[in-house]
Amino acid sequence: MEDYKNEILNVFKDRCYDFINSKYILSDIKIKNILEWIVANPPLYEFVKQCAIGIDYPKELIGCCKESGGAEKFVLPKSNRYVITIVLGLLYDIDDDKISLQEMMNEFFPAKDADDSFTAFGDNIILPFIDAFESLFVNNGS
Repeated sequence: MEDYKNEILNVFKDRCYDFINSKYILSDIKIKNILEWIVANPPLYEFVKQCAIGIDYPKELIGCCKESGGAEKFVLPKSNRYVITIVLGLLYDIDDDKISLQEMMNEFFPAKDADDSFTAFGDNIILPFIDAFESLFVNNGS
């Protein structure tokens, strides 16, 4: 079972890194690839459901929006469960057109062009998501 779990996790990480190493113009398909992999694999799907128990995603998402030096910042919480729940919810909302990735990048990760903003989004949102996921999933959610 542990080998199966590691295999699932490795494909998940590959899809996340594929997103990070991609370009903004391909972001829709890269987000779908991540979400589809989670939904298609019961251990991952059950794991994220367990992570979300007791977490108020809309409230926590708003809590990630901070002002610092006159600029808006998106700051993920320290808890791995919260990171997983917030980022996964954010990806679902982007995929479902409830949140505009372009607007989010412009507001929280401004840069000279969309690809630089996209890189900052990946570094600040997706990399912590991978780390949190790996840490908790490998350790059976503990």
